[in-house]
Amino acid sequence: MPRSTNRPVVTVGEVRAASAGVIALAAVSGVRFSYGVILPGLSDQLNSTILVLAMPFTVHWLVFTLTAPLAWRVFARYGTRFMFIAGGVLCGLGMAALPLVTSPIEATLTYGILVGLGTHGLGQMAANHPVLMISDQSRRDRLFGVVACGAPVGTAAYPAISALVTDATDWRVAAVVVGATVLGTSFFAAMLLPSRYPRRGLVPGVHTATRPRATAPWREASFLLLCAAFFTSLLVQTAVPILLPVWGAGQGFSAAQLAIAFTIMGSAGLVGRFVMTGTGCVFGRQLWAVVPVGLLGVSGFVVAVFASNEWWLYIAVLLLGFSTPVFGALFAIATLACFPPERYAQISGALLVPVGIGAAISGLIPGLADNHTVPFTLIWLLLAGMLASGSVLFLVAERVSPVYRAQLAVSTSSPEGADRRRAP
Repeated sequence: MPRSTNRPVVTVGEVRAASAGVIALAAVSGVRFSYGVILPGLSDQLNSTILVLAMPFTVHWLVFTLTAPLAWRVFARYGTRFMFIAGGVLCGLGMAALPLVTSPIEATLTYGILVGLGTHGLGQMAANHPVLMISDQSRRDRLFGVVACGAPVGTAAYPAISALVTDATDWRVAAVVVGATVLGTSFFAAMLLPSRYPRRGLVPGVHTATRPRATAPWREASFLLLCAAFFTSLLVQTAVPILLPVWGAGQGFSAAQLAIAFTIMGSAGLVGRFVMTGTGCVFGRQLWAVVPVGLLGVSGFVVAVFASNEWWLYIAVLLLGFSTPVFGALFAIATLACFPPERYAQISGALLVPVGIGAAISGLIPGLADNHTVPFTLIWLLLAGMLASGSVLFLVAERVSPVYRAQLAVSTSSPEGADRRRAP
């Protein structure tokens, strides 16, 4: 029996592009999450507090935010392969140079600036772009789900390796291992990309750097709601990996136990990606996935309040793993759910501002807790509230978005919609 020609078929080039995106997102997630593991050792070497050494993490996100327009122009000119290689070189050098620093200022220069610049080359912009060019929504959403799996893979692998290497040798060796791994995997991802992409089936305007003439995003309610949603959810997502080692050290957990916790959190995040993709296949709108994963994340923070032994720790990170990494994967999906594909460059570039500000503020939270300025219980409950509010804002933003209004207008103007309006 002949196979239906209407069934979407994923090509070999698309599989290679999605696989390269997975590797790139794993590398950038690993670089950001591993800093929290090596932070206590770096603090002891420099005789500085956690609050002072959280500044490189804050600068890292500020550099990422402020250089986003420039990074997009470089990306549009040189392409994904160049971004992967350049990002790997900058991130690898920044991590490998951390053992050589002698002051917080030098740590800010290496991790804050070098790694902050390098994450553009391995982040959502470069990793999602080859998949974004696919016009078939069903196939594109599935490949988005595949690419999004890179973040939990990096969450599970890199911090766990860093913690184990730190426990066996020293944090300096762990930083060098992470830098070398990021450098090697980014080059492999660049080689894995197909040499050329077919022009057939591309979304018009997405594969170019030109921005269509449209309403300024800050004048649209859906964009402002997305800004608030990403600000709160990314603040939570980036605070957890750097807060967890500080909290765990205060609770008496060993580096091996924290390594297991990061592995559990990353593995749960990987499952959360598939839940999100499956939700999109069932309901047709993947943003509905923020409801269950948001509730799981809130439950994880509540469990962390009462965690007194390693088993409660594992339960808390299991619940958190389902939710907090998933929100990072919603960047492209939420943008395309609320705005047409040809406006992706305009909207995503503007959304990087609240994303970067929220993530930069998150770097200050562990320092406040370490100095006993704010108790951990209050921090966990505050993050739980922010995660719940971010979940609601995503759904509200979709309801008032131009895409939803256009779909509603089409459905009400159809004969079926007219029959429903006439029905009592």
